[in-house]
Amino acid sequence: MPTRPGRPLQPPAWLDATAKALWKDLSGELHRCGLLTKCDRASFAGVCEAWSEYRRASDKIEQDGPTMTAPSGYEVQSPWVSIRNKAWSRFSKAAAAFGLSPSARTGLQVELEAPKSGKERFFKTG
Repeated sequence: MPTRPGRPLQPPAWLDATAKALWKDLSGELHRCGLLTKCDRASFAGVCEAWSEYRRASDKIEQDGPTMTAPSGYEVQSPWVSIRNKAWSRFSKAAAAFGLSPSARTGLQVELEAPKSGKERFFKTG
């Protein structure tokens, strides 16, 4: 895959602040490697959205704990635990398509082109 010139894509306006922060943190490198193009925008937005949901649920668990008291008086698992686990599952599956884990990167073949010299930009060689 060739190096992509130009600026990385901007995040969709509908992403929340946490999702946009992840987009801004990773999109430049993914774009540079040719792993984030206009065609991938919706998929990567899904990665960022799942991350935001995971963080929100994790924060809620940290604040309130992983269990709660049911109306019956028994301690039960907080619904936020299930929300967090499902969000992590969605995030990790979608993120693998972009090589966002060491094991996912082993399956990617990203070839970056070396910067071209002045002559190479104007004349074909080889």
